[in-house]
Amino acid sequence: MTRSIQDHFHMMTISPPSVTTDNEWEAIAEGGRPNFWPTPAVMAAPQFSMDGTFYAHVLKDGATPVLFKGYRFTLRLETWDDYETWQGYLGTEMYIVPIYHDPLDHTNGARLVYVSKVGEPDTQSYNYQYFKVPVETLDASH
Repeated sequence: MTRSIQDHFHMMTISPPSVTTDNEWEAIAEGGRPNFWPTPAVMAAPQFSMDGTFYAHVLKDGATPVLFKGYRFTLRLETWDDYETWQGYLGTEMYIVPIYHDPLDHTNGARLVYVSKVGEPDTQSYNYQYFKVPVETLDASH
């Protein structure tokens, strides 16, 4: 099979096995759009010389810039215990299997990320049926 958009993603402390249902989490979809996409970045130090010449010192792999892919997404959580689990992820390196993955091969597309932010929960109902939590990760695969 190939990668397709699933209704969940995985966050694991170890490299994922080929097939798993462990550590599944739901990213909230606002207005029918999944809020879970990579945030690509290229490491560069742009500078201008005294005569106005522009220099971009770019981290490269061979002849091409190194592209890092972190993720920003919004979790949908239903229990406070789940929120405390995510607080425990903060500041750690984890393997993420994004929402677009092959259900029969979780190793394809898994990336090592550093969990840099777990935001404040935002209640979405008057009786706290679920809440949203913004999360940011940085690519740690290089």
